[in-house]
Amino acid sequence: MARIILCVLMLLSLAFSCATVKQPLSKEYWGLHKVEKLVPEDLYSPDEDVKSKNAAIFADLPDESKQQVLTYLAYTLSEESDPVIRAKVFGALTEFNAGPYVVVPLIEAAGRNKSPMIFREVGAFAARFKPSEIELKPLVSLLNDGEWNVRYTAAKIMGLKSKSAETALPEIFVVMRSYAGVPDRYADMYNVASMINPRIAILQVITDMKSRDPELSKTAINKMFELYMYLSKDSPIRKEILPALIRLMYSDDEILSKTSREMLSSIGDDESEKALKSYMALSKLAFNGAAEYAGEKLQDKFKKQEEDILDEIAVYYTLIGRSDAVKGIKK
Repeated sequence: MARIILCVLMLLSLAFSCATVKQPLSKEYWGLHKVEKLVPEDLYSPDEDVKSKNAAIFADLPDESKQQVLTYLAYTLSEESDPVIRAKVFGALTEFNAGPYVVVPLIEAAGRNKSPMIFREVGAFAARFKPSEIELKPLVSLLNDGEWNVRYTAAKIMGLKSKSAETALPEIFVVMRSYAGVPDRYADMYNVASMINPRIAILQVITDMKSRDPELSKTAINKMFELYMYLSKDSPIRKEILPALIRLMYSDDEILSKTSREMLSSIGDDESEKALKSYMALSKLAFNGAAEYAGEKLQDKFKKQEEDILDEIAVYYTLIGRSDAVKGIKK
């Protein structure tokens, strides 16, 4: 094409030149340059002539301007209730080679859309990119969103990034613990964390079992029990659970102690039955004071085990450059 296209039109110019263009969530994505009358929505126009004309304009844009146009298209989904139009938008993003930079705008747009299906659509589109291609920092910022599906979609993508997302674990645990009263969501965030570091994830749940928040404690205990029942006997994660339940059984909090005893009784394997018998034997001896010394020794042992868990999480945070999050482990 003979003419040189300096850049894509700014958002304001688009609004004046075409009344159908939508606003991208009060964010600026356009520069003050020579106006070229490209209408992003026409990149998926049913009129082939209109689509071809706009595609030709788009093809001559510099990469930065192409990114701005496709980002704008991603944000138009925030107000789009028609699934057919949404499919056309995703089709245009695919056809014109949108990069992983559109993933966060798509999640943000989905959070403002009323359709329950859009998060599935966004997830399916995001799957075309390698998780390593999607930037971590913008995903972490989405964990502060008030919409659960926004937080969870961002977290799931971080989980797929695995080890490269480990610096986000403190924020993921904050979200996980904020859903103390919603066990399914607590479990969903645990599953994300376990994709990044399964050992640190289970240690956080063990720590949550003795939280001062009764809802968080109950949710964590139930999650531990569920994991113990469904993980294979050889799982290293499963091997951390029984000792944690045993420690809880000796807690000064009678509710926690009773809950743990009931769960150990439900498990019914040799180790749990042995632990229950030891507890009952110690309780009987305690009536005449004979178990005082043994009880103190056990409490010292359990305290040391719990401190070791907190230390392990703290060391891990320090190693990944997140020593700032150490104080929040038990909050």
